[in-house]
Amino acid sequence: MNKDIKTAPQKNNKNAIIGFVLSAISIFGVGLAGIIGMIFGIVALTQIKHTHEKGKGWAIAAIVIGLIWGFGVGILRRLVEMGY
Repeated sequence: MNKDIKTAPQKNNKNAIIGFVLSAISIFGVGLAGIIGMIFGIVALTQIKHTHEKGKGWAIAAIVIGLIWGFGVGILRRLVEMGY
C-alpha cells in the first residue's frame, strides 16, 4: 500500500447545508421554509448515498427540524385557530 497517495478531502453536500439552514429558519416562524428545508434534506440524503459526500447529519437534521416545525407547528396553529 502506498502511503504517499493523498486523498482529496470530502466536501459537505450543499443541499444538506441549505436544507438545514432553511429548516432552522422555520423555527423563527416561517413554516414554509421548514417544508422546503425538509425536501432539500431528502434530496441531499439521496445524493450523499450516490456521491459519498459528507453531510449526512446535516441532511437528517434538516428533515427532522423541517418535519417538526414545518408540519407540526403548522398543524398546531390550525387547531388553535379552529378553537381546539
